[in-house]
Amino acid sequence: LVNLVRNEPARRLTHSPGREHDVSWSKDGKSLYYIANADGADRVHRLTLDDGVGRVVWSAPGAASCPRPSPDGAWVAFWLDGDWGGLYVCRTDGSAPRRLTHAPGARSWPYGGGAILWAPDSSRLVYGVRRPGNSVNLWTISLNGDDAMNLTALAAGHWLPVFAPNGRYLL
Repeated sequence: LVNLVRNEPARRLTHSPGREHDVSWSKDGKSLYYIANADGADRVHRLTLDDGVGRVVWSAPGAASCPRPSPDGAWVAFWLDGDWGGLYVCRTDGSAPRRLTHAPGARSWPYGGGAILWAPDSSRLVYGVRRPGNSVNLWTISLNGDDAMNLTALAAGHWLPVFAPNGRYLL
């Protein structure tokens, strides 16, 4: 962590063995979500800056990637690979996990899944899906997972979506 205002040297936040990557801030700035593989598998972790402790949020089989906390702070979305692969959500404490889309082998770019973006009101997710020919289409889905819809059915690369502040438009 680097304090840009005070021009301080970088400070290490974690001290676990293995790789740590795919970091995302919570909207309130009090927690970080990241992937760590201290036990040999990529797991979703949450580090609270108050106590500096990293805790496992998701530890089921399969390697996770791209953890993205919801704006309301209630959920975290992520890709999971393997036979049970797809786009998952769970509460930020790891409870109430569910798979929203089934995509065996899906992970973050370049493996299959793409960007994950929450709607400003935390009601929906927008995510990229890689298709044959390396095109990436953007899809949207609600938290109940029953209304997936392709937003960009084009042979192009759409992998960095951005919502307008009011949530009505997507670029």
